[in-house]
Amino acid sequence: MSENRLSALELRVDALSRVVGLIEGRLAALEQKSASEWESAPRGEAAPPATVHADVGVGLSLLGRTLLVLGGAYLLRAITEAAVLPQWLGLALGFAYAISWIVVADRAGARSRKTSAAFHGVAAAAVSYPLLWEATVKFQLLTPAQSAVGIAVVTSLAMAVSWRRNLVSLAWAHGGGAIVAAFALALATRSVTPFTTLVVVVGAGLVGLATRRAAFGLEWMGAFAADFMISFMTFGFLIGRSSVRPATAIAVQLVFTTLFLAILYVRVLGDGRAIGRFEAIQGALTILLGYGGALQVAPSYGLLSFGVGAGALSYWLAFSRPVLHERERHFLFFTTAGLLFIWIGTARVFEHAAVLWCVLAVVGTKVGARASLRVMSLQGSLFLLAAAGASGLLVLGVYAFGVPAYVAWPLISRTGLATLGTSAVTVVLAGKDAAPWRLVSLLVLVWGAGAVLLSLLATRLAGPPGAGADPAILAVLRTAVLSVTAVLLGVMSRHDVFREASSLVYPLLIACGIKLVMEDFQKGRTTGLFLSLAFTGGALVLAPRLRRPL
Repeated sequence: MSENRLSALELRVDALSRVVGLIEGRLAALEQKSASEWESAPRGEAAPPATVHADVGVGLSLLGRTLLVLGGAYLLRAITEAAVLPQWLGLALGFAYAISWIVVADRAGARSRKTSAAFHGVAAAAVSYPLLWEATVKFQLLTPAQSAVGIAVVTSLAMAVSWRRNLVSLAWAHGGGAIVAAFALALATRSVTPFTTLVVVVGAGLVGLATRRAAFGLEWMGAFAADFMISFMTFGFLIGRSSVRPATAIAVQLVFTTLFLAILYVRVLGDGRAIGRFEAIQGALTILLGYGGALQVAPSYGLLSFGVGAGALSYWLAFSRPVLHERERHFLFFTTAGLLFIWIGTARVFEHAAVLWCVLAVVGTKVGARASLRVMSLQGSLFLLAAAGASGLLVLGVYAFGVPAYVAWPLISRTGLATLGTSAVTVVLAGKDAAPWRLVSLLVLVWGAGAVLLSLLATRLAGPPGAGADPAILAVLRTAVLSVTAVLLGVMSRHDVFREASSLVYPLLIACGIKLVMEDFQKGRTTGLFLSLAFTGGALVLAPRLRRPL
């Protein structure tokens, strides 16, 4: 009985093969006829009705053939479910069946029949990825790792054909199919590592393919899919919902970082293309999600070394002759990558990161002034801001000028004093072309110096900030510091080194007036109000006269 059933199924398969062969011949004739009619039509004239009908016929034939391909896949499935073939053999035949249509697509592409090749490729994708999903989830014939390998094999073959025959449609169909299948399998099997690795490799392949072929949008799909899977894996690990081991997660994250940055760097340097939105966005996301994610999983000095090395390489590329002298955007791209690597690594691992950032702030400012590189001046200001935040200098200013008297202030740290001194050094070192960024250094200097001075005066005259401090005296001290600072900024603005101080005078006077109304009149005593009004009035008279006109 089983032999009769097998013979009947073999006859059906033979009949199906003959039908597909007839359709292949008819479709080739229609495509050649349509192409010849288009070539014979004069330029500027509409296509003849016969050509339109031929195109419709080609489209319907292609659709019909695709349905027959899917029908063949379901026939193999029916044979397997009927226990005529073992499940493993049915899976192997189905997998080979899907790959055979990729081969057919390659042959069609070699004959310049790109439409036909596209339909073959889509049919192969429609057969292979659902087949692997069912074999893994429903029948449990494959482990998650084996399933990821199977998806990688099919996708790699399709990508190779897409590259070889310039068939972008195959990349879209199989790239999208592989990404969707990997995410679905990761959810169904709760095995994140193999499918995250798969999407990273497929995504990098899509970006590389889009770099060499005109395929707008393909790189966005590949890159954002890899970004999402890396974020998915990292987030699952951090909330304790993933069984991924730390070492495995870090390995995948570093592979993602290295692979994508290598492709982006080659894309920028090798092709000489302008830095666009994709390069800027994906470059930052690669470092933040890949390297930053690895530091979130398990910070270590090994990861710090990786980041410092990658940052040094990025700066070295930025200062190479073609980039430094010819491409300003490229210089910005590479130096920003270097900054992110060093900043993220040292912030997470290095205990005294603020001290290092002070040194880098001075170096960046000096290089920017000496070589007239505004980008490096910007980086010096960013490192200075990071140091001010890490050392507590910015927070001390918030407490000194903004919180009630009964709230205790943080102590002045040595690192904070070092940052304050660094801000003064960067103001002096900044070149004439770095006016906006020198203003940042000047703001840090004014904010930090005012906070330190007020902290010392408040402790001696109003009592240590906290429950025992006198709010009336503290209000007068705050007004005095703000007023005197405004006058000093006016005097400083007359010198070229501090000319940006002129733009801070009026904002500081406005802040002083608002504070007088909001705090001094509310909490001050008669003598204190007299002093606050005297300081504020004197500043309003002197500072505008002393400041340098803009």
